[in-house]
Amino acid sequence: MRATFRVLGVFGAFAIACLAVRNVDVATMGGGFKGDEATYVGLAASAGLDGDLTYGPRDYQRFREWYGGGPQGIFLKRGNDGQLYFGKAFLYGVLAAPFAFAGGLGGLLVFNFTCFALLLTAGYLWLRPGSRRAAALAFTLVFLAASIAPLYAFWLTSDALNFALVFTAFDFVIAPPGELPRLVQWRALGFVLLAAAIFSRPLNLPLALPLAMAARGGGLVPTARALAGIGAAVVVFFAINAGITGELNYQGGDRKTFYGTFPYDEGGATFDSSGTRQATDSLAPVGAEGRGASLAVNVWYFVLGRHFGLLPFGWPWLVVVGWWAVAERRKMLWQWAILAATAAAALGTIVWMPYTWSGGGGPVGNRYFLSVAAALFFLAPRVKSFVPIAVAALGLLFVWPSLASPFTVVKQPWRATRAAIFEALPLELTNASDFPVLLDRPRSRIPQGRAPTVFVALLDDRSSVGDRGWIAVRPGATSNLMVRSPQPLEGVTVAVKSVSACEVGLVSRKVSQRVSLGQGDRRDLELQPSQVFSRDSFVFVLNVDSRGCAAPLEVAMQAHARRR
Repeated sequence: MRATFRVLGVFGAFAIACLAVRNVDVATMGGGFKGDEATYVGLAASAGLDGDLTYGPRDYQRFREWYGGGPQGIFLKRGNDGQLYFGKAFLYGVLAAPFAFAGGLGGLLVFNFTCFALLLTAGYLWLRPGSRRAAALAFTLVFLAASIAPLYAFWLTSDALNFALVFTAFDFVIAPPGELPRLVQWRALGFVLLAAAIFSRPLNLPLALPLAMAARGGGLVPTARALAGIGAAVVVFFAINAGITGELNYQGGDRKTFYGTFPYDEGGATFDSSGTRQATDSLAPVGAEGRGASLAVNVWYFVLGRHFGLLPFGWPWLVVVGWWAVAERRKMLWQWAILAATAAAALGTIVWMPYTWSGGGGPVGNRYFLSVAAALFFLAPRVKSFVPIAVAALGLLFVWPSLASPFTVVKQPWRATRAAIFEALPLELTNASDFPVLLDRPRSRIPQGRAPTVFVALLDDRSSVGDRGWIAVRPGATSNLMVRSPQPLEGVTVAVKSVSACEVGLVSRKVSQRVSLGQGDRRDLELQPSQVFSRDSFVFVLNVDSRGCAAPLEVAMQAHARRR
């Protein structure tokens, strides 16, 4: 009877939360559509309010009511039956449908918060046996909160769900040390949850091996059987998708993304007359450097990068690995497999998508790796002291500005890395086309010169758009300018001028120039910076030092194309 009341109490609390946020203007607070939000919101709303997974006139009108405009960035695909379906995995829509029904957009926010509340409970219960209770709770909280993971609760996409699916899958399969093995039905549920995570994000596939090994004790034949069970569940999910849309791949076939005009809008647009084709049926196209040439530097960026690196945005995950390596004397084979699987997922992502391994669309941190990292929690030894908690909590130095103002950061993700501590970390130039600052178009597409025209992005708040196309750098500061060119450059002429006399420095990696300006002087400096290819452009960063100036330093550029 008590269990029944507890269940009713939990569902009652969720219902009250959904009703409470029903009238909250989540669309305005969140700054409109971000990344793939339009598709996932459409999925959940269609499933919860219309009882289907198709896109039609009602869906378009609902977007108009909720957001005041069309679903910018939505992915749609035409099924074999001619109907339009949402071009993402249906799983988020089905699971979040009751929350969309009860609370609209606010209900989807509650759904994401619920995912993290369940993780906090599950993680604590897994760590508690053999640990100090307060320490077990504190470490679970720090593992979640001192990383970028909680910020994704404010994105109405599947990222929070994918993280929760992986975490709970391992929790249902792996019993805490010294406890009885999990019951068969719980392990079976864990297999289904991981299969769901793989269906939703195939990059989770390597995690099937450690989960199968943990479930069956590491024996070859039992592990193979467990893998077969997980594989069968994955096949079922894709078969369901095929039954809905007529195709196994939810990102393949006749698929488009839409901006500005949308099927069933007021202008009478159709699927054929609008949108841009974007199907994912094969490996991502790569540029001049190829997949292998940028591997080493991408691994470096993957760990230490300023925008997407594990160090700034997944510090507790790295702490768990180090703590396990030092403190755990008896290391289980399945734990080694977790470590290998996460490394394989990271390398696979880098090789598969060398110029967009962070997730695309200007994310904060690495959203593709987010769900994979959830498995690392189960490397944690029993928590006997608060030392590992204190070390893991250092991650707040990086993520606290984002978590303290989550709605501001989800609207303006480039603000997540504006703190001074980030400037010690390298810029991931191979992924420069996905830098969050590119979403701030006035500050990231400043045209400079002609034939070729290059575009400058201001990477900090120490520079701004000046008069007549010049860039104004604050006096007494060093500002980082990212320059993107559609073609390789032989060199660039940088013009500098100031109304005050000062010393000016220009640095781009190993290339540098210094010049003394008199009052009102202008000088043209020649640089030959090395460039990095980033999916659709050639990139370099120019550091402009105006520390000797009493007035703003003005900068302009003219690039010179490389001779063939």
